[in-house]
Amino acid sequence: FVSEIGSHLTGRRLFFADNPEETELALLENQWDALIFDATGSGGFGWETFQVIRRIRPHVPIIVFVSTEASLREGTRFMQEGAYYLLTKPPSYERLKSLLSAALHKTKKPASA
Repeated sequence: FVSEIGSHLTGRRLFFADNPEETELALLENQWDALIFDATGSGGFGWETFQVIRRIRPHVPIIVFVSTEASLREGTRFMQEGAYYLLTKPPSYERLKSLLSAALHKTKKPASA
């Protein structure tokens, strides 16, 4: 689903992490334009991982997936700490594509003169 969206984003690379350690290492080694963060994942992703991502890459827009059962307080917490947008799972393909495109546009580097 997310990889399908990536195929429409020319000149962009996608990275999928299976655990928090792999995510942190990728963030240290690479400069990403945007992130999609699944706060509902069973791979140990959660609030602590989100905080580490914000510290490593504070200006990168992060789209956060939350479960429909997630409390308003939990969603508000992610937004207060810098999430670009919250989406409940499963997200609409078109909505995610639109948000990712907007997030990438936000980080677009100005052309050199």
